[in-house]
Amino acid sequence: MRSGSLKVLRMQTPIAARTVMLLLLSCSIFLHAQSRVLYLPPPEKPMTVQDVIKLSKAGYSADVIIEQIQKKQQHFNLTTDQLLQLKTAKVSERVVKYMINPASAVVAPCTPAATSTPKPAPAPTANLQTAEADNTSEDAVPTDVGIYVKQDGEWTAMLPELVNWKSPGVLKSAMTLSFVNGDVDGLVDGPMSRNNFVSPTEFLIVMPEGVTISDYQLVQLHRRGSDREFRIATGGITHASNDNGRDTLAFVPVRVSPRVYTIKLNGYAGEYGFLPPDSVTSRSVAALANIFTFRIMQ
Repeated sequence: MRSGSLKVLRMQTPIAARTVMLLLLSCSIFLHAQSRVLYLPPPEKPMTVQDVIKLSKAGYSADVIIEQIQKKQQHFNLTTDQLLQLKTAKVSERVVKYMINPASAVVAPCTPAATSTPKPAPAPTANLQTAEADNTSEDAVPTDVGIYVKQDGEWTAMLPELVNWKSPGVLKSAMTLSFVNGDVDGLVDGPMSRNNFVSPTEFLIVMPEGVTISDYQLVQLHRRGSDREFRIATGGITHASNDNGRDTLAFVPVRVSPRVYTIKLNGYAGEYGFLPPDSVTSRSVAALANIFTFRIMQ
């Protein structure tokens, strides 16, 4: 019996050893496979409209923001509310155009810029005027007749609004801006201008032939219910170069080239507008005028 038992034990021992070895080999293969598994990082968050606003408020240029959008390969489908958010946050128009249509903007190579501290807000002046000359070159300015504002180093054409003259019996000459018979009140639809700027703001006027810069008027508008109103004459005959109108403001133009002037405004927050000399081409009281309005923010 003992010899038989020993024989069976000798036969079972190699089988058990082989089983253990197979188990160990399987575990080793499994662990080796586990060590080769790649754990990918979580996907990067997409760039949002709020991210664009944050970069703009931080002072980054339009080129840097557009390059970041390209790097993220982000595509926007902006809603009306999002466009209003970008406008309120004063995001560059070039950035907004790129977000709407990436083919509309070309990003210039970015160069390192020295870090600069924000300039303190200038003290407001009573008559919105400055005599500082601009270094604008003639090659950089527009040539089409109109009024422009400098945004992100580029001249952007301003769109006019309509003025309805309220005073009865007004006779107005298109080129001399002469008014007869009492006060002349202009009424503009809407509570505020769609153009919001931060002081100081620089404008450029390209005049037609036969017009002088003194033929343009700068006026202050006042809220009247859901509209805006201004007065440019207070009786008698008044020319644009005079300061008899209670809402007419003085400004200092700087000549850039023939028929082209720049005007840098530095003043209080409020609603203002440039009134061109050809704003009314009819002597009818019901005639409409053009005015280029803007709001200076604090």
